Amino acid sequence: MAGRKILRFKEKFKEDILSGRKTTTIRRYSKLKPGEIVRIEAGGEVIGEAEIRKVVRKEFKNLTVKDALSDGFKSLNDLKRMLQSLYGEIYEDDTLYIIEFKLLNIRRQY
Repeated sequence: MAGRKILRFKEKFKEDILSGRKTTTIRRYSKLKPGEIVRIEAGGEVIGEAEIRKVVRKEFKNLTVKDALSDGFKSLNDLKRMLQSLYGEIYEDDTLYIIEFKLLNIRRQY
């Protein structure tokens, strides 16, 4: 897996990623492209590899409940609060990137 791009997550998202409840991540910036294979890290540990399926640009104000659910959150408000805690102040017109991924390989110790 050396040389691959890495998608890093907080430890608390590991189980949702491994179970398939979290199939997207929303980031301020992204250079990832559909079809790329990336390493997935959670809490500083590699948990597997994933294929980038889709990258969608969306303004913060246009995020939906569906976006929240695919990102592993129970509500849109929970998602927005988490994004603001990670990135600081986010304005309604700020552009974010929704990165859809499919877990391909899981490191078996998890």
